[in-house]
Parts: sequence; structure tokens; C-alpha cells
Amino acid sequence: MVSRSTKIERIVSLDYLRGIAALSILFYHYGRGYDPTNLLNKLGLYGVSMFFVLSGLSMAIVYHKKVNNLKSATRFFVKRIFRIFPLHILICCLFITYNLINGIELSLYQVFINFT
Repeated sequence: MVSRSTKIERIVSLDYLRGIAALSILFYHYGRGYDPTNLLNKLGLYGVSMFFVLSGLSMAIVYHKKVNNLKSATRFFVKRIFRIFPLHILICCLFITYNLINGIELSLYQVFINFT
């Protein structure tokens, strides 16, 4: 099923699969212990890869006609960076603050890895 709007063409079934992948990751992280025979744990192991592949496919479908030269590609990446990076910095700062408040020591390496 393809949903058409004035701005973006989406394949709804891909969004559903991405949602299932995200839920499998959630269940994996918040499950009560790891059981390798549990289907949800098995799905959670592959959920991140599945989510990224489906997201990449979804973006390729939506943007393949819009990003077709260097100028439009540059504009696309600059917009994405300004959309994603502020939230990334905020979450990293919250992570560091949470750890400092709870007495969890972070090395400079751990802080750097979380920012990159």
C-alpha cells in the first residue's frame, strides 16, 4: 500500500516493519533477563539492523528523485545534520548528567564515543 500525500510518498508496510523492529529492540532492552530461546530476544538481536536497513530503503524511496545532484545532496545532508545533531547533543548531555548525578564515573573516552 502506497500512501500519497502532496509532499512525501511512503510505503506504509515499511513503516509497519520499522515499528515492529523498534518494538523488538524495546522488548529486548527491557525484557526480564536474556533467554536465547525466547522469540522476542531473537528478534531484538536483529532489530537494530532491520530498523536501519528499512529506514535506509524508506529514505531512498522518498528522496531518490529529490537528491539527484551535488547541490541537492549537500542541501539534504545539511538539513539532516541540523535536524538530528541538536537532539543528539541534548541526549549525550543528559546521559553525562545522569551518570554524574548517580556517581557513575565516565572516562573521557566514553564521553567522546557517545558524542561521536
